Amino acid sequence: MVLVTSCFLQACSMNELTAVKAVNEIDSSVTQQPHKTAPTVTSTPSDIEVKIAKELRAIDEMLMLQVPAGIFPVGQYAGEIALNMDANPPLEMYLDDFWIDQLEVSNAQYSRCIEAGVCQETPYEYDLAFKRPNYPAVAVSKGDAEAYCGWVDGRLPSEEEWRYAAGGAQGLIYPWGNEFAMGEANFCDKQCPYPFKNTNYDDGSVRTAPVGSYPNGASWVGAMDMSGNVWEWVKDWYPENYYEGSAFQFPSDAKTDGLAGSLGGSWLDDNYGLRISNRLVVVSNYRSTYIGFRCVSDVKP
Repeated sequence: MVLVTSCFLQACSMNELTAVKAVNEIDSSVTQQPHKTAPTVTSTPSDIEVKIAKELRAIDEMLMLQVPAGIFPVGQYAGEIALNMDANPPLEMYLDDFWIDQLEVSNAQYSRCIEAGVCQETPYEYDLAFKRPNYPAVAVSKGDAEAYCGWVDGRLPSEEEWRYAAGGAQGLIYPWGNEFAMGEANFCDKQCPYPFKNTNYDDGSVRTAPVGSYPNGASWVGAMDMSGNVWEWVKDWYPENYYEGSAFQFPSDAKTDGLAGSLGGSWLDDNYGLRISNRLVVVSNYRSTYIGFRCVSDVKP
């Protein structure tokens, strides 16, 4: 038996490093999926002006954005310092087009799923500090998020899809560029209750913020809050050697015993924690006020 903490990255906050602990037997075996050959691509989204299609998903009134097919770098991106054991030198990967939610799923939207009898109430269902209608749904496990995405005929994004929608073909460090910019995201500012807070800036939120509050921090496809506000579940199970191997490999179903990933950083992370390449690892049934989600679909909603 080994003790697994909530987070393997140096970038994670002191609170995250101490708040979540779970005892797990880790299955070290990883099933690698066959290599996927990339089609010939003459141009990528970074080379041309991209017009992003938008479509409203009727069941929960979420606006979805079409992410065009393309090649992008995975692993640690250009310009980053190799400070953690999970980020490796970048490889290139091809992804087909897909659709992604413009915003994190809100409490109002999640309540519809509860009313439909598909989703279950969360531990913070009646806590107004986190449960205002237009705030992100938090304290949802990976299973809760998967249930919601299934209800809307979608799924959780893979790690690769999430990173591509956030950083694009250029592999940006943050959705808005390669330099951290205050005012682009909800992070651990002067109101944050932790000692590593940035006392020089007030982002207007003590904890979570209403979804879409920082439009200037939107990604190249227009997805908001990809950095900050809440970490977001992805569908992948977490093996430590996730990015080993050649480009165009898709180990999304590789599974270790109960450990799952989330991306994007949250209201209690510093600027380093908000990097696109950063990853938080928790047991999949974990619920927290700093983890939420968004959905994707392979087809137009």
